[in-house]
Amino acid sequence: MCIWYEREGEKEKNLLLQQQQEIQQIKKVLGLKLNACIEILDHLSVSNIRSEKGGNEPFRVTNKAT
Repeated sequence: MCIWYEREGEKEKNLLLQQQQEIQQIKKVLGLKLNACIEILDHLSVSNIRSEKGGNEPFRVTNKAT
């Protein structure tokens, strides 16, 4: 009976570890997507400001997800 509990505990640990790894991968992907969105917005901001201001120094979005 004790061996069964140890095996079940090991399965739970492995499942939790797998879930934590999946969460880390999801966070990494979301961070990359967020950075891509920020770069797109930055590009659009620069384009819009340049067209409105006639080439003045553009405002840039610089915060990146880590």
